[in-house]
Amino acid sequence: MEGIRFVQLTPPGSACSICLGEGLNDAPRYGAKPADVGSDIQAAHVACEAK
Repeated sequence: MEGIRFVQLTPPGSACSICLGEGLNDAPRYGAKPADVGSDIQAAHVACEAK
């Protein structure tokens, strides 16, 4: 497909990937919201389970 560029990066041994691309959707460039960052993983886990 013309106008689409896509790269998927997966660290060795990881189950997660980072996808970078251009022309994949209508979202504005750099439109992703930053992820939540915290210092207490147990509190974050409890908060996620409560949702």
